[in-house]
Amino acid sequence: MNLLGLRVRRPWRPAAEGSPRPWTVPPSLDSFRRVFGQQDFGRYFVNGLVVAGSVVIVSALIALLAATAVTRFHFRFRTTLLIMFLMAWMVPVEVLAIPLFSQMRDFGLLNTLGSLVLPHIAFSLPFAIWMLRGFVKAAPEAFFFPPLVFPGRVATSVFSFISAWCSASRTILTGAGSWPPPQS
Repeated sequence: MNLLGLRVRRPWRPAAEGSPRPWTVPPSLDSFRRVFGQQDFGRYFVNGLVVAGSVVIVSALIALLAATAVTRFHFRFRTTLLIMFLMAWMVPVEVLAIPLFSQMRDFGLLNTLGSLVLPHIAFSLPFAIWMLRGFVKAAPEAFFFPPLVFPGRVATSVFSFISAWCSASRTILTGAGSWPPPQS
């Protein structure tokens, strides 16, 4: 609870106040002025929306097609493919830091939004396919099912958006930004 209290109170402290007192006298809007005035917050916010929106659209489309194929068609190694989807989702991004950076460098995508969109799609697809598979399986085969799997598409889209929006580590690993942001 104390950490939560510090996080809530910290933005209201004046910029000159350096002591870690648990209260702020008098409250100040200096932190908010600095973020919205001196730093390019609007551009960062729009870039985040573009990356997260792109990830949601592309991963929702690919996941629906893949979940349909894995659920409706019977082919060799289908179970193995599903297990590979699940195992791919369990790999932490830190394990792939150096290969991911090298790949983005080789593609010429360092410091671009593409270097964020591609890894986010790759990391959100296994879970999205696994999750949509249950919704596709529950829909009757005789009907045209996209309206019936709409709740699943919404759920996977929300998950993909949150995953893409909250990932600072992939931003650093692909060279598309620095964390923490430079202080002015």
